[in-house]
Amino acid sequence: MLSTSDMKQLQALTDEKNAQLEQIRERAKLKIHALVAMGFRPESGNPSRFIAAAGLTELHQLWQQADQALTQCQQLNQNNGRVMAHMQKRLARLSDIVRGAIQYYSGQRLKR
Repeated sequence: MLSTSDMKQLQALTDEKNAQLEQIRERAKLKIHALVAMGFRPESGNPSRFIAAAGLTELHQLWQQADQALTQCQQLNQNNGRVMAHMQKRLARLSDIVRGAIQYYSGQRLKR
């Protein structure tokens, strides 16, 4: 089981993660607004193609780097989700074992 201090650390990390996700969302909105101001049409598809076609080589490279970092973050997040799900299953199994042992030994005491 998690201690109170572990729970506080977990909550602090969750709060920090949520704040960073909100910053990412806000920055994504700003990027799209800037691209639209340059003539990008969101319904036309991938912004990367628009940036490349506009001849913005440095911006295109930065966009690709950001896309690669985002893809890596998504993969790490999926891995983390699988690990957390596995840990939750193991914790549930351990809890079942402990409950079963308590019931078993409680029953043994009653029989004596």
